[in-house]
This record gives sequence, structure tokens and C-alpha cells, in this order.
Amino acid sequence: MLRNFIFGWEECDLSIYRQAYATYGGSVCTHPDVLTYLSSKRNKEIKFFCRKKDGIVVSSIYSINGSLNLYSKSHPFVFEDIILPSATHSKSFLPVRTKKLSPLQKSSFINSFSSKILNDEICHMKPLFSTKTVRKRNGERSRFLKLGGEILDVNNLSTDEICDSYIDLFNVRWRGKVSPYPRENLLDAINSLRHMIFGSALAINKKIIAIDLIFKTECPGWIYFDDINGGYDPQYNNIGAGSILLWENYNRARELCEQNEKKIIFSLGKYFSGMEYKKQWCNISPLRCVF
Repeated sequence: MLRNFIFGWEECDLSIYRQAYATYGGSVCTHPDVLTYLSSKRNKEIKFFCRKKDGIVVSSIYSINGSLNLYSKSHPFVFEDIILPSATHSKSFLPVRTKKLSPLQKSSFINSFSSKILNDEICHMKPLFSTKTVRKRNGERSRFLKLGGEILDVNNLSTDEICDSYIDLFNVRWRGKVSPYPRENLLDAINSLRHMIFGSALAINKKIIAIDLIFKTECPGWIYFDDINGGYDPQYNNIGAGSILLWENYNRARELCEQNEKKIIFSLGKYFSGMEYKKQWCNISPLRCVF
């Protein structure tokens, strides 16, 4: 507490944090609805703090025993690109621990640093693709539709349809190497935060063959899309179902941002061995640490 006081932070309530988020923005994992949902499900006490200048809140943070991490393998949210609500001009000392501060906040917190040895890397979709790539991806999409494929808006699907399609296709894709989120938890999270669900699903003969779990949050300067992960039926590898879905989701996201005149931040999560395909789609940057 003394450390917070020395560096200008004062404890506040959720309403002040929520207002700061609405004013300055953040990422999906720092959205007040996500934080309160996870803290409740995990029975973790969460405290909020703010910094003021001339009586106006210029930054707000949260803390779980001195850390920013609320991640749980059992719930469909990742704390891999933490963006805290902070005014562009605000520079401060961050009094909580993290290894996952977004590179987009490099100038916001003076005690953050990056290291290739210590840090993970985050994958943000490229804002632009070459004419050759656009032609290739659009061609894949057209061929899929000519084969009788359908592109469905996940917001027109029931929560059960999203949940069951995701789990079934995740299991088919990974074949036991990785486990999906427990159905009860996934169903509850989607129901509770349905207003944040975004994206499309691919279907052939009325059967969903590919789906990604994506949460979005709309902020004053950007819209953040967190593509958690997904599943697809490997029997459709020959038509590139996974790539078609990612291209469709990215373009829908980009169009939404253009309509609202906002920057796009589309995260594919951490980069690690075995996920080399992300290099084709993303700019990869080191995350920042605070100890």
C-alpha cells in the first residue's frame, strides 16, 4: 500500500475502473466484465487503483495479490496481452507484477521492460497484406462457397451450438494432445459475456466444420479482438478451412473498425514452437515485464 501511495496510486472502486476503461480502453482480458466474472468464478479478491491529475483519473489498474494475472485453464480467457486503461500522455510506475504487459503500452509504464530471454511474444494480425496474399485468400473463400459452403455469423447461433461445435471440432483438430475448456464453464462464460462474442463459423451441408472462439471489446480508439483458439475438421484441410475462417474473421473485424473509424487490434495470442503459421499472419512483438 505504501508503494502505491508513493507512486501516486490510490485505491478506488470498480465504477472508477469501469469509467477509466470506457475512456481510455484496454484489451479483452482487462475488460471490467471479464475481471469481475473471473474473480467471482475463481473466488479471487480483486482490488482497483487509479491515478489522478488535477482531479481527473488518467490511469486505472487492478490487482490480485500484487499481480495482474487471473488466468485459469478452466475458463476461456487468456492474459497474454494486457492493456490497462491509461491516457496516452500518462506515464507512471506500475506497482503490480506481470510478464504479459502489451508492447502497445511500452511508453505508459516507466518500470516495464522487454527481454528476449524472459519474455513471451504476442501475435497481432498484420494491418495490411500484400495484393498476392489478398488474391490467394479471397480465392480460397470463393472456392469454398462454390462447393456449397456457408459462412455463418456466430451471433445467429445458440450458445449450445457455439459451445458444442467448438468442443467437438477442438477435439477433432487436436486429437487429445490438448483438452478443450470444460463444457459447463464454456457455456457459462459465453452466456454471461455473450455481448463480447464475435466471429463466423464455416459449414458444409448444414454441419459446422470450423469455428473460432473470439471475444471483442470496443474502445474509444480501437476495437480489440481476442482469438482464443478454435477447431476445424481436418478432413477439410484440402480446402484450407482454418485459413478461410481466419481470413473471414479478420476481414469482418477490419470492416467493423473501418465503419467506426477505429484501429484494429486482432490478437492470435502468444507465439510458441509449433505455431509457425502465425508468422504468415502476424507481427510478432515481445511482451513487457514488471517485477
